[in-house]
Amino acid sequence: MHLWNYIAGNQKIQPIGLDIGHSSLKIVQLALDEDHVRVLAAGRTPLHIDPALTGREQERAQALAISQLLAENQVRGRQVVSALPIDTLKITSVRLAEAEAPQADKILRKEAAERFGLDSAKDTINYLHAGNVRQSDVVKDEYILFAADSETIATHVRILEEAGLTPVSIDAPPCALVRSFDRTMRRQEDRERTIIFVDVGYRFTTVVLGRSGEICFVKQIPVGIGQFTQEIASSLGIAFGDAESLRIRLQRDEPVDAATRRPVVDALNVTAE
Repeated sequence: MHLWNYIAGNQKIQPIGLDIGHSSLKIVQLALDEDHVRVLAAGRTPLHIDPALTGREQERAQALAISQLLAENQVRGRQVVSALPIDTLKITSVRLAEAEAPQADKILRKEAAERFGLDSAKDTINYLHAGNVRQSDVVKDEYILFAADSETIATHVRILEEAGLTPVSIDAPPCALVRSFDRTMRRQEDRERTIIFVDVGYRFTTVVLGRSGEICFVKQIPVGIGQFTQEIASSLGIAFGDAESLRIRLQRDEPVDAATRRPVVDALNVTAE
């Protein structure tokens, strides 16, 4: 799907892309000029929300942080495309027999509602076909379900609107991850092989397997950058903030004395494994 605010000359100006993470906000806006892509604006800022705040207070704090980030970058328009936080999205796989294909939509929505305690009439349930798999001697169709309750989506939209934005699309993080690389994998040899996409977030790592531009596997792993930082803090007996600064220094390949580097690397390896 291609959405844009307006056309300036031959350039199609895309909506603002917004990522609301657990530790930072990131925005990007692109322009399409024939077959070329140009970055119009991009920015990132830390996001530190006091957990002692009420739900509505946290929403307002996020909206304010988004507004400030937009003001610091020369974005055009106020249309936005964003993805739900990965921990608010419910994901599972379901396999159906070929004979169940005509009733797949009904079966899958019922399965998601029962498995996640959702109301299929008001909550959002979508799915995609991930291919055929052999289970014992039977070939089945595998589907990946994506679901979110209505309040989660309403909260997300409310934050965007309070930041002065107009949401035109809300995406699922695994789908957005694969779509981000679509333009760079157009060679036939790329489309014929399975590619692993890995997004290491602050609290979760998302792993997606894609082939021929289609998703065939999704896994959410409850390990992220925050856990790496906590391991460093525990290993060295230092404050979390100091551990975060040290991790960033190592990430940027800045000088760190050998006596400190070794235990930090060991702590990171334990979490990575």
